[in-house]
Amino acid sequence: MPKLQAKKVVARFYAETGSEPPSEPVREWLRRLPDEDKKESRTGHQMSKANPHIGSSFEGFLHEEGIYEAVEQLAAKKLIAQQLRAQMDAAHLSKSAMATRLQTIRSQLDRVLDPDNESVTLATLERAARAIGKRLRVSLEELSG
Repeated sequence: MPKLQAKKVVARFYAETGSEPPSEPVREWLRRLPDEDKKESRTGHQMSKANPHIGSSFEGFLHEEGIYEAVEQLAAKKLIAQQLRAQMDAAHLSKSAMATRLQTIRSQLDRVLDPDNESVTLATLERAARAIGKRLRVSLEELSG
């Protein structure tokens, strides 16, 4: 399996206008709002006219919001679930056959393959990897600043 490398992701947010498909970046949409509409948020709090996130990275935004670790964990789980599913498909392995290899029930396998289920243990992921002739590798890396 090739080594995964972190990549920067450019995110653009779009506004929907009526029945037209989203086509306008929110930043441009916000710039065009009348000043009186920029002053208060939906919750009634005073908003800053300058967006502190303009020019920052998506990773920086996640850190500022305090959700970086949760998003990273969810992304890792989704990636592992996707890779397990792809390997099962490549081996023409049904869920029932995979559950049999894992010596478990199909509903447990469904939890392993569910990218949103965060309760799956490393031991379970290791067993699933071995059942398809792979190994799970977990490593410690330097924190990015």
